[in-house]
Amino acid sequence: HVHSCYIGDYSPLHKIRVHGPQALTFLSWLGMNDLSSFELGQLKHHVQLDEHGWVASEGILARLGEDEFVYTAGSANWLVWQLATGDWDATADDISPDRFIFGVQGPRSLAVLEQAAGTGLRDISFNRSREIDLCGAPVRVLRTGISGELGYELHGPSSVGNEVWTAVVEAGTDHEIR
Repeated sequence: HVHSCYIGDYSPLHKIRVHGPQALTFLSWLGMNDLSSFELGQLKHHVQLDEHGWVASEGILARLGEDEFVYTAGSANWLVWQLATGDWDATADDISPDRFIFGVQGPRSLAVLEQAAGTGLRDISFNRSREIDLCGAPVRVLRTGISGELGYELHGPSSVGNEVWTAVVEAGTDHEIR
């Protein structure tokens, strides 16, 4: 990840779509970070606290629409339980089986993804995302950085996961992807 880049499969992470008129209000109440200026396409580290102020869950929250968010974490059980025990005009759907997540991290990750996608991605700022067409499917590209280097995640439909993985690995051949 320091000299080229690597690809990793993070699809087993829990992925919950939270949507509805009170989705933002609920997520603001549940998490400790300020969501008042949460832009469409933006990502936030969402730390959720219990009634004692202890961390109950933490993960990445992406804003996909005015009232639509996706929370990705090792477990989203706390979020689902908190939503179910309240009187919120919002819904949580487990989309985990339907979505893949591939991480492409390292200094050559941008070149690899631009080659695989056939389009420029330099406009995606840190903690931002946008959708592209990859292997005939809508795939969201998230600019992240879990490796301490330049990095991205690809989130897309499981039905094309194998094709997207192959396209990224093939594009990475010239860039020593691992």
